[in-house]
Amino acid sequence: MKLNRSLMEPGGAWWCGTGCQIQFVAAVVGVSGTTEGGAIPGGDALDGSISESMLSLLSLRRKKGRCLAVLVMMPVWMLPRDEMKTGPLQTLLLKFLPTDSNHFFIGTNMGLVTHGTSHGLKAPPKLYRSQDAGVRPVDVNSIHFSPSRQHLFLVGCGDGSIRLHAVTREQPVVEWDSSTAGEPVVSVQWNQTRPTVFCVLDAASNLHIWDLLRKDSEPVVTERMDADRVTAMAVFGDSGQHNTYSGIALAHGSGKVELQYFTRSFTVATSAEEEKMESMMNESFI
Repeated sequence: MKLNRSLMEPGGAWWCGTGCQIQFVAAVVGVSGTTEGGAIPGGDALDGSISESMLSLLSLRRKKGRCLAVLVMMPVWMLPRDEMKTGPLQTLLLKFLPTDSNHFFIGTNMGLVTHGTSHGLKAPPKLYRSQDAGVRPVDVNSIHFSPSRQHLFLVGCGDGSIRLHAVTREQPVVEWDSSTAGEPVVSVQWNQTRPTVFCVLDAASNLHIWDLLRKDSEPVVTERMDADRVTAMAVFGDSGQHNTYSGIALAHGSGKVELQYFTRSFTVATSAEEEKMESMMNESFI
């Protein structure tokens, strides 16, 4: 089974458990990113490998050469049959619910975000999908939870689409398909001080700033940076303080890091923003 290299340390030994009534096993992550399994005391014997049909995510933690705990183990039986028919589901990124780290969210290569818990009862929905009925190969490249409404999260995909989801619903609150002219979304992040503002970086080095209070169909600002391509971004600021010390950090291909500060209009929140978000939520439930 191939595992996401970003979640693992190649060459490390880890304890793992499936979370589906199967005994614990020892997994060794090789330099190639593959795993080898073997029995431990009290566990069931394995044939030397962990089946890709059994697991689609392994994310574990260790310290000073010792395993500390199992964080996540997502069995593929969590997915409906139509998703399983599209081919192997690959794990691309992992996020935890800010208000409850028991809940994890996994971005996949099929446009789906799967949802599970590391312990206790399973929580619905099992996955989050686009408004399209079918499932197609689309990478989920970015997931970001709102700092002001932490049950809401944004999803940025490789086809340029952006989705706003509520944790409690499978279908998106709203979906935007053409805001990047088809360029893959590299990163999507919420503004830290205004609930209706978020930023999108696409693969063509375009920075898009959305303000849903002013316009909920397209970005209000788009800045193209051709001279020195932007490869990553991070929105910074203090959600408890509405001041000018909030903005975007941009990492350029040359190695330069640039800080751009938001103007006051993108910094100070108003009561109308909460009303706008409530209105969008209510319209999506109709």
